[in-house]
Amino acid sequence: MQHVFRYISLVVIVLFTITNAAAQRDSIYTLTLDEFIQRVEKNHPIAKQAQLQIERGESNMRLAKGALDPKLEAGIDQKYYDETTYYSTTTGGIKIPTRSPISFKAGYELNDGKYLNPIYTVPQDGLYNAGVSLPLLQGLMTDERRTAIRQAEAFQDFTEAERQKILNSLLYEAYGAYWNWWSSVEKTNITVELIDLASTRFEAIKQRAIAGDRPFIDTVEAYLQVQLRQQQYIDALITETKARYFLSSFLWTDASDDKESVGLIIAENTTPTEPLGLWPDSVIALDSKQLYEIIDQNHPELRAYDAKIAQLVFEERWKREKLKPKLDLEYNALAENFNTAGDQGFSTNNYKWGMTFSFPIFLREARGDLQITRIKISESTYERELKTTELANKAQAAFLNFSQLQNQFNIVSQNVNNYRLLLDAERTRFFNGESSLFLVNQREVSLADAQMKRIDIQSKLEMTIAEARYQIGKISD
Repeated sequence: MQHVFRYISLVVIVLFTITNAAAQRDSIYTLTLDEFIQRVEKNHPIAKQAQLQIERGESNMRLAKGALDPKLEAGIDQKYYDETTYYSTTTGGIKIPTRSPISFKAGYELNDGKYLNPIYTVPQDGLYNAGVSLPLLQGLMTDERRTAIRQAEAFQDFTEAERQKILNSLLYEAYGAYWNWWSSVEKTNITVELIDLASTRFEAIKQRAIAGDRPFIDTVEAYLQVQLRQQQYIDALITETKARYFLSSFLWTDASDDKESVGLIIAENTTPTEPLGLWPDSVIALDSKQLYEIIDQNHPELRAYDAKIAQLVFEERWKREKLKPKLDLEYNALAENFNTAGDQGFSTNNYKWGMTFSFPIFLREARGDLQITRIKISESTYERELKTTELANKAQAAFLNFSQLQNQFNIVSQNVNNYRLLLDAERTRFFNGESSLFLVNQREVSLADAQMKRIDIQSKLEMTIAEARYQIGKISD
């Protein structure tokens, strides 16, 4: 008898401890899914890394536009020997490229010397020039600098697609972490309920044993059930703690000018929101053709392919242009000063001009280079078509999977209700002396298993929605 009462005292202490722990889990703050996702988008290092892709595209555009920067040039070349100035040439000027095939330039030269080449002879005060250069064949339709700028514009589209692609992957993982956390919290709550049921039944059996209606050995069996459910609670709590810390890895503080971003830890008394199990307004049931069109137009991976192909197309145009002969024209008006009138101002009577021509006979280098680029375009096009089909099939599978999970959820919900009815009936029979503690325990375990199964399906429903949005390319609104 003393042995039995010692067991009873121990159980009371353990139950008090667990009741205390359960009380501390009362919610004082709810971390909603929307709030969680917003914080991830704003503060997570990978989200900030994704934003750097935009800066990368802007920097690349700035680099390409550098080819249009005006360039100042100056030079001096002199020779002195035996106290004689053989020659002295001084030049300076500015070249201004444009986004058209025309380039402008202006300059000044001052030359003298006893043995100066006559072609460099200029007036005593020097000679100004202003002119243009224009490619008449190769380079007229496009050239290297214009190609670089167009490719940089396409690269900006690529970096935006890359940013969204990185962010989509991050948020998809974040959704998984959130619903895994919710699932673990709900399962822990079920184990707490099981402990409450076992402890309540233990108290009832203890009172009936004291009154002589039950043998004291029944209190030992009831106590063993409490111990078993304590172990289940501890296992569930460990799983929940791991899920909570994994979810915390997605939460970071907002970095300021004087502080670095640091990770946050979700408090134990924080709870998630309940799943809705419904498609959001931005994702609706579509037929295969509509789904394919949406993915083809909006998915960041496909937009990245489009930008890559656009870059290759601009490169192909330039390499096709290089098949033409080079025929470049240059014209410069000459003047002793910048007067607009008079003999010394710019006039069509004073000028210098030139023309250069070149053409490789076999064009093997240009043709080979062009063919390689065309192969790259074909490869990228095929890859894009394959990726589009893969994404559409995965999205369609997610839609169908959601429908099946909804049916499964309805079935398991009915199972939960039926198991609860059986449990209530079995408890009534038990307290009437018509059933055993073993059968009551089995009913409770069956109900808990069905509840946990329903939790798993609810979590899968939410993740199926996230997967469909991920495959469509719109995981964040």
